[in-house]
Amino acid sequence: MQKVKFNMKFFLAFLVLLFLFAGCASKKKFEPEIDYKNINYTDYTQFYLIDSRIDGATYEDGSIVAKSGFYEKIAQNKETLFINETDEKLLLSNKSELIIVDKKDNSSTIIQTAQRVVSANMQNGIISAVLADNTIAIYDEKSKDILFKSKQKPTTAVTNKVAKPIFFDDLIIFPTLDGKIIVVDKESKRELREFMVSSEKYFNNIIFLKIIKDKIITATKNAIYIITPRDSHELKIELNDIFADENSIVAVATNGKVLELDFALSTKNEIKFPFAGLISITQKDNKFYMLERSGFLIVLDRGFLEYSIYELRDNLENHIFVDNEKIYYKKRFIKLP
Repeated sequence: MQKVKFNMKFFLAFLVLLFLFAGCASKKKFEPEIDYKNINYTDYTQFYLIDSRIDGATYEDGSIVAKSGFYEKIAQNKETLFINETDEKLLLSNKSELIIVDKKDNSSTIIQTAQRVVSANMQNGIISAVLADNTIAIYDEKSKDILFKSKQKPTTAVTNKVAKPIFFDDLIIFPTLDGKIIVVDKESKRELREFMVSSEKYFNNIIFLKIIKDKIITATKNAIYIITPRDSHELKIELNDIFADENSIVAVATNGKVLELDFALSTKNEIKFPFAGLISITQKDNKFYMLERSGFLIVLDRGFLEYSIYELRDNLENHIFVDNEKIYYKKRFIKLP
């Protein structure tokens, strides 16, 4: 009789998959504790969203929706995706090019890159970029030359929420894909400082980076980090999204909690939506709008005292973009109530 060799690695992998399947099957679904309202899709497009970023999204016909508006058939192929915008330009990328499109006449400048650009910003013809291999770089729009590059630690998995670099006085602050921010002098192109926000192995890219007054506020999916001229503050939290303005920080956690934090990262207000898979937050008219993965929109007042819930009648699993007026998903868009 032929003996069957026991493969321990295969057996362990099978057990892991079995436990994951059992966990997913038993996971409870969000059920609103108050009566919810129906919301109607206000309009449809002919084409599906194929990619979404923090500041915009790309349709399959190459059209772009950004916070400043809709731009028809800008991307030339399905490999070319929107990554950011400035007042005058749209920034797109494919596997080997950074494409800068003028909003007025659709003229474009193409810069060759070693990898796909996953995040970028632009000021006075200077482009700061983060590449897919976790290289941070500076390019000149006019000459198309690379002025600076610094390769960071390789990463294996990132989220589609990749923060953009920030120009601040004579500095450029880069978010990386391995949980750091790096401060570079704009003139000398020297790295001045780096700050570790989180050191997790997977999905550790910087998802949020903003300067408010004298504070740098940044986050990964695993931590929020604030840097001031005097000190720094850190909060470990499993995070799906984050909002910040001059009043406070609002963190949307993976466990259905929504926390309002001060700038020392102490909790000011807190509310929990049991079993809710909250995936995004935006603000409009002094209210917070949060999407829930199983197909709900939660509208929370700034004081964390009252909220309303709307049913969208569709699971929100893939590419979604929310600006201050509408939700864009698949071929649909919905006006925020």
